[in-house]
Amino acid sequence: MLKKVKWIVAYCYLAIFSGWIMAVAHVPENIASIVQPVLDVLPMLLFLTTFRLRTSSRIEVDTVGFWGIVLSFFALAFISTIVHGGSYARTLNHVGIMFRFTPLAAILARKGCSEKDISLFTRHFKIISAILLLIGGIEVIGGQQVAVFFAPVLKEGAGIVKNLQDNAGDNGIFGIFPNTVDYAYFLIVSYLFFVNLNTRRFLPRFVMDVVYMILIFFSGSKAALLIFVIILLSSIHGYKVLRIILGTSICCILGILIYSYWDLFYWTVFINSQHSRLGLLMFTLPDFLRECSLDTLIGMSPDVELVHAKINSFEETPSFVWDVEGMGSFEDEFYVALPVYYGVLGFLMLVFLYYKLYKTLIRQRFADNLMHYRQVLRSLFVCLLIAPLFNQITITRPFSLFFWIIIGIISAKIERTMACINCVTDALTKRI
Repeated sequence: MLKKVKWIVAYCYLAIFSGWIMAVAHVPENIASIVQPVLDVLPMLLFLTTFRLRTSSRIEVDTVGFWGIVLSFFALAFISTIVHGGSYARTLNHVGIMFRFTPLAAILARKGCSEKDISLFTRHFKIISAILLLIGGIEVIGGQQVAVFFAPVLKEGAGIVKNLQDNAGDNGIFGIFPNTVDYAYFLIVSYLFFVNLNTRRFLPRFVMDVVYMILIFFSGSKAALLIFVIILLSSIHGYKVLRIILGTSICCILGILIYSYWDLFYWTVFINSQHSRLGLLMFTLPDFLRECSLDTLIGMSPDVELVHAKINSFEETPSFVWDVEGMGSFEDEFYVALPVYYGVLGFLMLVFLYYKLYKTLIRQRFADNLMHYRQVLRSLFVCLLIAPLFNQITITRPFSLFFWIIIGIISAKIERTMACINCVTDALTKRI
């Protein structure tokens, strides 16, 4: 298994640093635009050439049930595209990006992970994190003039080549990623992994908390900062009373602020929502669901023009999506975009898939205590619950990459535990 882990570690370096390296090396944009999609396809190619799925009543990343749901979701997406005459390329791109790193989890879960394997991944994850923390610190201190050097060559997600050097650092630090959100959620997944390690961390706990919080704050992502606070409070092991006091204090402060600034709160939520993404939740999604049509059931497909025409057919539509150019912000409201793209049926498929995966993993026993596995799981799925209100979390490259790798590692430890139990059971049976 060590060879597979080495391959995955090498892939992590390529996936994280390739955009910046190509920018520094002045790789022509027509070549750079090909490299990233090729990298995205590699995990699936490896999976298809080496996979061997298990049959199990539980939903795990290396089981027939899990991939059956994924394939059903793919089928539904293309049925919706066919029905509405949408773009097949856009559908394949969007769905493919959502699950591009899932094969890594299946590979790790199926092959199993020894302590040596986890140690190897952890060591290189520390190196990657340390480099990106250092770059983030340099951008905070040096500002836009320094940030220009770290701007990557590709804009993630849209498949459009775009040099970001003209506005580098304007809206927050971005590390070496195409936008600040990618960097913020990399920091989140890095923090939740290392803060729950039982082995030696690469930074003392207090220093780690402060450094990550400062960099997430300077990334400008309020959602990531909220998630960080939740993970920070939940990771204070052995101090339940302190967690309760801190959590209650934060809730009380928020309640007092809302009461004190009720007029501003009311204006933001109920009046100004016509001009913000909140309006998608308050007007667009309810209107879409109230139709109770075939569109509601199977969605419109991820074709931007089709979706734009659909949501602008409703009586009340937020002003920023009146033009097609505003559809990028529409996609960031993932709790609205997913039902509109794939319908209620597709959205429920995704909810069922992630829910069953979480319930399966959280209930298991683990083979060792290298980390607080359950706390890592809770933190990962807290991200999946909160972040879609603000961003396309399952499409964000660095978060999605390490999310599925960590899920694979945790699943591998469960598989190892079950194997040990089965061995003991067989031995006892033979003796009897």
